Amino acid sequence: MAQPIRYREEFELQCQMCRDWWPVTLEFWRPNRGLARCLACHREVDRIYRTGVRADEARRSIRNYHARLVYYEHRNDRIRASDTWRKGHPESMKAYRRRYYLAHRDEELARSREQIRNKTA
Repeated sequence: MAQPIRYREEFELQCQMCRDWWPVTLEFWRPNRGLARCLACHREVDRIYRTGVRADEARRSIRNYHARLVYYEHRNDRIRASDTWRKGHPESMKAYRRRYYLAHRDEELARSREQIRNKTA
């Protein structure tokens, strides 16, 4: 899309955001940021973005704080429930341990050999 440009005493560009006409000078335009928005609109967009990011960070930290509280409040209940399930399903736990051992046999053997070496040393 062609940038609207006109000449009145000097060349002027139209900002696509505010639709105002501004002289083509570094006072109103920053070529490294493009010529679609004037400097004032770039600053406004940056301010809105920073405010939004700060608000998102604040909401995120509050949400995480509450999640940690809930986690620690119910931690013992979850541990108790999983222990109860494990005690009630010994065959499932035995099968799980067997599958884990077969999948991680090399690491398990290396760990047990290391423990034996440390006991005899």
